[in-house]
Amino acid sequence: MAKIKGLKLSESEVSQTINLNEVFGVNLSGNSALAQEVGQAIIDKIIARTESGVGVSGKKLKSPYSKTYAESIEFKAFGKSKNKVNMTLTGEMLGTIDITEQRGGKIKIGWEDSNENAKAYNHNVGDTVPKRDFFGISDKELEEIRKQFAPRVKEETKSIQSESQRVAVELIKRLN
Repeated sequence: MAKIKGLKLSESEVSQTINLNEVFGVNLSGNSALAQEVGQAIIDKIIARTESGVGVSGKKLKSPYSKTYAESIEFKAFGKSKNKVNMTLTGEMLGTIDITEQRGGKIKIGWEDSNENAKAYNHNVGDTVPKRDFFGISDKELEEIRKQFAPRVKEETKSIQSESQRVAVELIKRLN
């Protein structure tokens, strides 16, 4: 698996912590709505990449599915293809990736559900299934997210600075 900054892979927790202050070069700790939007964009990127059959390393996810799995009732019911790995039988595992923590300009993405976390762990380390490193956001993908949100971050930072300056001027007037 490629080195992914802030990635934690354990049986009890599969997560990635992303420092948005570092990504954008400004303090976003006071802008929870923006942090939520960036976090959701990261989650959406992970899901889209995985559903297209590509792992966090940029390589195609290991294929094919096992014979037993491909012959299962669920596999057939969902119309899956044995040779197209996209990690979405029911969609629950990918569909439940969420922002699990947000504090001080950092967000953590992962799973609250222990069953989905266990599935993600197994896939990422190859514990009981073939290793498929799908979880996490690479530096390259994070740079794409940074570029996508840069104008908004700049605008909101400018707005906060203007408000801070207005408050400072008002305080100085009151003190004089």
